[in-house]
Amino acid sequence: MRHEKPGNVIWLKETDSTNAELKRLAAAGAPEWTVVVADRQTSGRGRLGKSWHSSGPWGLWVSILLRPDIGPERAPFFSILAAVAVADAIKLSTGLDAGIKWPNDVEVAGSKVSGILPESGIGPSGLEWLVIGIGVNLNDPPDPLPEEIRDRAATLEALCGSKTDRSSLLDMVLDGMRKLYNLYIEEGAGSILERAGKLSTVIGKKLSVTGHGEAFEVTALGMDEFGALLVEEAAGRTRRLLSGEVSVRRSRNGR
Repeated sequence: MRHEKPGNVIWLKETDSTNAELKRLAAAGAPEWTVVVADRQTSGRGRLGKSWHSSGPWGLWVSILLRPDIGPERAPFFSILAAVAVADAIKLSTGLDAGIKWPNDVEVAGSKVSGILPESGIGPSGLEWLVIGIGVNLNDPPDPLPEEIRDRAATLEALCGSKTDRSSLLDMVLDGMRKLYNLYIEEGAGSILERAGKLSTVIGKKLSVTGHGEAFEVTALGMDEFGALLVEEAAGRTRRLLSGEVSVRRSRNGR
């Protein structure tokens, strides 16, 4: 079943987080493609419980509700799907070449400009809903970005020299999400993974991985239809990394 342009977009002045707001609506039966946008989040979150600086309408803080007919194990793939939509929207809007750093970052020239947080609701019948949270650092905020992220994050304005219209970028992201979602329903993950691979900033690179009390070096090979990163260990063994279990950084001494 194809899905047409999202229609129910809810704009809020302030909320704790757009994901939290939309999860409440999803649990109450909100239809697929309900979208929540906020000018400001008081408790914006990223992956692994990290906070997300979203203090005003200088950025795009949005969450999108999907109800795909898939098993829960396939939900992490939608972080990759959303990252492709965001990277393409940034290119279309600003001309900047954006790349995907697995599992949930969109980068420009090595600086993080967007993060994606998928969260799912599981019921007796399996996956009931999927909320995709997206944050994009559009324009320079009144106050500088927090010191702890200043060396690795940037705004699109700082990188391209001009302001980005929030509503226009939102329309581009939603349009891209809809097209990719329909493509996934009709053909599966293959062509989306191919596009994500071309946009990836980690495939072919040496990575430092931490998780489960261990740290090790790998080379990134690709991504799969479950959203996992396929890597090769030093001994030559191929391994699947899951986004909720590990943290990945590019190695300083590897390419």
